[in-house]
Amino acid sequence: MDGNMRKKIAIIGAGTFGLITALAFDESLDKEKYEFIVYERMADVGGLWNFSEDVGLDSFDGLPVHGPMYKNLITNAPNELEELGFTEYFKGNEQGYVNQEIYLKSFFQFAEEYDLYKYIKCRHYIKSVKKTANGFALEILNTVTKETLFENFNFVIVAAGRYNVPKWPNAETELLKEFGGECFHSKDIKDTNKYNNKRVLCIGSASHHQSQCEWYSVDIGMLIHVFCKW
Repeated sequence: MDGNMRKKIAIIGAGTFGLITALAFDESLDKEKYEFIVYERMADVGGLWNFSEDVGLDSFDGLPVHGPMYKNLITNAPNELEELGFTEYFKGNEQGYVNQEIYLKSFFQFAEEYDLYKYIKCRHYIKSVKKTANGFALEILNTVTKETLFENFNFVIVAAGRYNVPKWPNAETELLKEFGGECFHSKDIKDTNKYNNKRVLCIGSASHHQSQCEWYSVDIGMLIHVFCKW
């Protein structure tokens, strides 16, 4: 079959589900009928598990920081409950709950073991996806060369994660504006050094907030933790 007749599939994101999807396609798709490419904005695989000290804008590509990853994050599920194929790389690790560094390393090992890097284009940012008569048109920015590419695909799978838009408490927004101190979202917390010996009010009780508060309690003189729902 002529290679130009193959159906093209784009996978956006090389994190957990991007890699799992790539592996499934590699093992099951008829390569004479289909081809697929994985686009990843970061310098390597791992998606939201990549840690960067940048806040607001990425220092490399100038785009808004996508991931909320913070230093010293610990997973909130024990290794035994993980079902996505990465736990085999935790063997020999005595921690029941692994940290960000170990988890990210498992992505590298996974991609290498199953030879997935040949499908992945890192440092490629998807600027837009538009529906066409025959599929989808993607506008892709190569953040290294700054070149913008236009590619057509028959199918698009979005595996870029959903934890990239900060959620603020609606009812308390005006009160937060009146607050005289520094007000920031947990997504922008990368390290606690700047908050040493300061009083911190944490609004929210999601699992990662509780993890951050435990982290604060070690490094900061005083912590006030308020649980609320909005």
